[in-house]
Parts: sequence; structure tokens; C-alpha cells
Amino acid sequence: MSGVPPDLERLRRALRALRRGDLLIIAERAAELVPRAKLGALLGDLVQIDALTQVIGAQAPLLKEVQKFHVASLAGKYYRDFSVN
Repeated sequence: MSGVPPDLERLRRALRALRRGDLLIIAERAAELVPRAKLGALLGDLVQIDALTQVIGAQAPLLKEVQKFHVASLAGKYYRDFSVN
């Protein structure tokens, strides 16, 4: 990538041409790259940033719970037999 900044209007047109899934990936990456102090400027009019910071702290162990469920499900703990016609 050169040191020349992109033409913002061309960038906007290119973004509008992308699929929704690709835009979501870009939004996730942008949220990770932007400093927390500027996250409000990026997402504040679309997402309630203050509400998210409270939820994030409360759900920190969620990944561990999902990983435990994954291991247990692979071991067959949640398997339930059913008939198929």
C-alpha cells in the first residue's frame, strides 16, 4: 500500500458495492483497530457504546462456557436419539 491516502468518495462507493457479510467483517475489524476513546465517534450513533461496556464485563466468561459446551457436545453429552420416518 502506498503512502497516498485513498480517495474517500471512491472508497465509499466501493464499500456500498460490498455484500452485507463483508461489511460486517470490516465493521468488526474497525471496532478492534480503533482506540476505545474513538469508538463512540465510529459507532456511537448506531450502537449504545456505554451499554456494551457493562455487558462485556458481565459476559467475560461466556467464551469459557461455550468451549465447555463444545467439548461436552463432542463427547455426546447432549446427544438425544429420535426417530426418523
